[in-house]
Amino acid sequence: MFQVLQLLNAVFCQYWQGLYKDLNGKIKLVLRLGKLYEPYIFLKEFDDSNSEKMRMKLSTSSLEADTFYFDPNCIDLDDYMVNIDLPGVVLYNLK
Repeated sequence: MFQVLQLLNAVFCQYWQGLYKDLNGKIKLVLRLGKLYEPYIFLKEFDDSNSEKMRMKLSTSSLEADTFYFDPNCIDLDDYMVNIDLPGVVLYNLK
């Protein structure tokens, strides 16, 4: 599709240059996002056993447990992706 638009744009003396640039940018954005999220998209199982071991060891000392509290079950992944991860990707990686 993209190559067809590029060819038509060349044949018609850059008549569709604006559309070509717009679609080219969108296609590149989708490809960059796909490459960036590829490891997560094809991840079959997430292993948080090391985090769980650390949390269990810290639970023996209440001062350390309060200071370094970390429970992966408390993360709201939908909220994290929409409000933190994707805005960060847009701000820092898609310039």
